[in-house]
Amino acid sequence: MPAISLWRGYTRSSASRAMPPHPLEAWVATNPIRNDSSQTRTMISSYKAKGNCKDIGKEETFPISRPNSVVKLLVVVNGVQGTFILDTGATFVSIRRSFAEKAKVRIDEESKLQLSTANGMTEAKRAQATTVQVRSLQANDVPVVVQADEKGSYGQGVDGLLGMSFLSRFNLTIDGRQIKLSSRSK
Repeated sequence: MPAISLWRGYTRSSASRAMPPHPLEAWVATNPIRNDSSQTRTMISSYKAKGNCKDIGKEETFPISRPNSVVKLLVVVNGVQGTFILDTGATFVSIRRSFAEKAKVRIDEESKLQLSTANGMTEAKRAQATTVQVRSLQANDVPVVVQADEKGSYGQGVDGLLGMSFLSRFNLTIDGRQIKLSSRSK
């Protein structure tokens, strides 16, 4: 089966799954001819096999103050604390450039991504955080995207979005009153 058919089929079938595809799978699906390579498939298999998470906590619970409200969390990126909005609709953890520089996030300055956000299309750079931690739950080598401060407008006092490149490494449960994040069983 040609790669493009495989990935189009994958994205259709993933819509019915409880967990969204791995962020790299979503990236491959955007342009399978260019992005589907043996290296990418090896990376996806490796991440899926190990989850690349430090199991220092079992479960964390975050209350939801009212239905459909924004959930803000304190997140530590490379040892630097910031305020993030939990966003299950964001493929990647997304951060402002000023926060990325403060946290010494490795930014690929040569990269250029087009992101479809709640505020429309915008540009970002690919990057990688050594660690991302929410309370006792930590993930290593987390893909992130970095937006210019004026374009990465998440709201006053908000440094970024906690997206699926972090959240997909954990079990995530959302009901009307709370959000639970827990370590995956090994």
